[in-house]
Amino acid sequence: MTSRAALNPVCARFGMPVPVEHDPGLVALEQQLLCSALARGVQEQPLGACPDFEILLLKAIAPLLRHRNGIDIGAERGSFAQAFLDLGLQTLTIEASPMQARALRRRFLGRVGVRVLFAAMSDQDGRVDLHLARHADERPSDGYGSGAYNSLIDTPVPGAIDFPCTITVPRRRLSTLVRTGIAPPNIGVLKVDTEGHDLAVLAGAWPHVGEVTILEYWAGDFVFNKGRATNDLSDYLAFLSDKPERLHMLVIARDESQHEIMFQVNPRAALPNSWGNVLLFRREDLMRAAVDWCLGTLSSARYRF
Repeated sequence: MTSRAALNPVCARFGMPVPVEHDPGLVALEQQLLCSALARGVQEQPLGACPDFEILLLKAIAPLLRHRNGIDIGAERGSFAQAFLDLGLQTLTIEASPMQARALRRRFLGRVGVRVLFAAMSDQDGRVDLHLARHADERPSDGYGSGAYNSLIDTPVPGAIDFPCTITVPRRRLSTLVRTGIAPPNIGVLKVDTEGHDLAVLAGAWPHVGEVTILEYWAGDFVFNKGRATNDLSDYLAFLSDKPERLHMLVIARDESQHEIMFQVNPRAALPNSWGNVLLFRREDLMRAAVDWCLGTLSSARYRF
């Protein structure tokens, strides 16, 4: 089996964060798949082995940021937090799972410019139940197994993801963290990934959004949504429609029906059966730079999974 040391230069070349030591077998498998696909000059590969295009895009446009900080909400393993640090951004990492928050503190122990906060971000303050996810064939966990799917909303996917138990965790609005001095009022990059709860996080942050804000979306007909969540593009567009500030929208979409990764500029609706990330830009020059990057990266080849 190829060693981690041999694989790390490949990760660095393609902008992928070097994984932490959890699940070494899965990490090695995914990286081997990526290396073999790149060696063959073929784009077809499992989605988990594709480069993280949102992180690559951030690296391309980071020099244009006026505010040199980043907030990673729903940090899980800390891939975005690590990318923020690599870009020289002061980083606030926020995670709702106490087990994952401890792992993040271990990962970033001794690193300058990063703080880890244990809290579930939402549109209210107080306390809230965090639903712990479980794959159909494993035990409940808030670690690095199904823990990527922990959520404040109970959105089981029959036959795939269940939520057999909950724990009570502190709940905060980002605007409260700004008011109390924990978070900066002017944000360079705000990344949110809370498994279907992102719109509430955005509402609790407003008007403290980033120069670039990244939110996950699930199309209404996508298997994780099916009417269970309010994070379709239409939900974000409705929320933004009455705001005095006009934000530019770029979407990096994973089309499950065609097995392709593509992008949309200021879309009116999500691609059917897709999921991905919504990027909101407060400045037109950042939006143009991001679109140029997408044209050069996502239009030059079809990435398939």
